[in-house]
Amino acid sequence: KIDPSIFEDDSHDDELPQNDDISPTPLRLQVMEERRLRTTGLIAGFSFLSLASVLGCLLGFFEPLVFLGLGVVGISIGYGITESYNEYQPPLPSSSFEVQQSTIPNAGMGLFAGTNIAKSTYLFDYEGEVLSEEEYFSRYPSGDGRYVARVDTWFFSLLGSEPVYIDGIDPEKSNVARYMNSVSGNKANVYWKKQQFGAQAGAMHFYSSTDIQKGDELFFDYGDTYWQAADEIDSREEET
Repeated sequence: KIDPSIFEDDSHDDELPQNDDISPTPLRLQVMEERRLRTTGLIAGFSFLSLASVLGCLLGFFEPLVFLGLGVVGISIGYGITESYNEYQPPLPSSSFEVQQSTIPNAGMGLFAGTNIAKSTYLFDYEGEVLSEEEYFSRYPSGDGRYVARVDTWFFSLLGSEPVYIDGIDPEKSNVARYMNSVSGNKANVYWKKQQFGAQAGAMHFYSSTDIQKGDELFFDYGDTYWQAADEIDSREEET
């Protein structure tokens, strides 16, 4: 998926790209086709299982109350999972962080702790301009939104609804989360949760994964998908 969450560069203050062409780009058409195929397969599978369950109950192979009980259990589990990704605590104040030159060579600015932070503390959300898929690909026809976090929302896979794109390229519309750089998973001291369900769907929460001392730089793992996408973008730019 060519929509990296946050990118480490020399400035962390890029200009907002402009693109007046509103026609779907080849990349967006590809994304839409992949979603359509996935949605068709999931709906077909769900329909088959539903029909088989109904026939099984009518023919006496299954007990209807068992299915009702399983449905209640499934709903309860789904609610529990949704609540585990919701965040009701306020974020830490901006005074808890400092933006300085990163300790990673050539990474530009980085985010540092301005105070001691305990493990599992809710830090902040990733903030920025919320874009629809059409707006995202209009702004980034090649999918090279290096400050963009993508969050899939409920029914994204099943019903084909579009994900949420949070663009933090504009510092005035974003927050300190945009300055965090990346290290491999076992060295990161911050992790994220993306809420796909419920009232907070589309949010990206950040937490401390260990005790963080004042002056430590904050890192999270962008993930292999991010770097693969970044390499593809760089390769396309070299070809042109």
